[in-house]
Amino acid sequence: MKRGKQSQEGGDASANLQAQGNITVGLSHTETSQVAMDVFEANFIRLRDEAAALVWERAETFLRSFLEQATRQGLTTIPEGRNPDFQAALFSAQRDYARSGDADLGELLVQLLVDRARVEQRDLQQIVLNESLTVAPKLTPDQLDTLSLILILKHGGLPRVESLADFHLVLDDLVLPFVARASHKQSAYQHLEYVGCAVTSGTEMDSHTPFIERYPGLFTKGFPPDFSNVNLTEAQKALLSIPARHKVPDRPDLDLVQINAIDDEAADELIERVRVDPGSVPRLKQLQKQNLLNLEEVRGYMIETRPEMARYFDIWRQTPMKTMTLTSVGIAIAHANIKKRTGHDFNLSIWI
Repeated sequence: MKRGKQSQEGGDASANLQAQGNITVGLSHTETSQVAMDVFEANFIRLRDEAAALVWERAETFLRSFLEQATRQGLTTIPEGRNPDFQAALFSAQRDYARSGDADLGELLVQLLVDRARVEQRDLQQIVLNESLTVAPKLTPDQLDTLSLILILKHGGLPRVESLADFHLVLDDLVLPFVARASHKQSAYQHLEYVGCAVTSGTEMDSHTPFIERYPGLFTKGFPPDFSNVNLTEAQKALLSIPARHKVPDRPDLDLVQINAIDDEAADELIERVRVDPGSVPRLKQLQKQNLLNLEEVRGYMIETRPEMARYFDIWRQTPMKTMTLTSVGIAIAHANIKKRTGHDFNLSIWI
């Protein structure tokens, strides 16, 4: 076989993927751009006149957006640029954006492709991201936001907070943007299962459960200030407790207290700092999670604070969201959509 100039021919259904140079080094952005457009020209279906010009313009726009986003996220070169697998993934994303011209889809595919460009070894994350690039174009904006909401609430996406004000910011910045567009339609959830993004089970989760499990210190009515026979000194009790945030509805006169911690991590840190006897720790943690607000109380409190949350509780009650969990592909797409829509950058390796 002669070395030097490479040439390929392919049929209507083939994908001709090639690059020149030292295969052990990634491509510069200029080289990536040239290779990508060569691959695109060789493999996209031949169109006529205005349609051909429009497709080429969209392909270039997508590629430019990808390289700009890669630069913003620290990829000054594309380590995977010479990898045929990555070139195929890039072509797939470029092709699907060129066909639709949908700006939202383009931004999502760019984010997925940046995530894919970071993964240099063939592992589960690389395989999932490749698959995600082919599945994402089959979803509507409301389905993307539905996936994102499920990831945040049912797969551990709610971040730690240190105050009630922080929690309100989480609602404003990370929950409500997806509540606004999440789907009410049964068919939307059926389609998410059909394309392999989600699965449903017979187990229902209550709509307030994600919040009270993540932030028990925000949704407890408290317990008596004597700490129910937990072995503590008065000084320890003073350091551990604050007045309960919520009153018992039928006994508003009760002066109850709660642990001065919003979540489990904060409770562990506080207990260690106060030097609680190890034998008392389980009972103390149990106190933190007893007498929590019920569904209607959480619903009323959150809607009073953020009226837009009424839509969330309705969607949860009326749709399969309460029984649905995400597949690896659904997680990768939701992760990219969250970053695109809010700028919040979870580490995908948490899940995959």
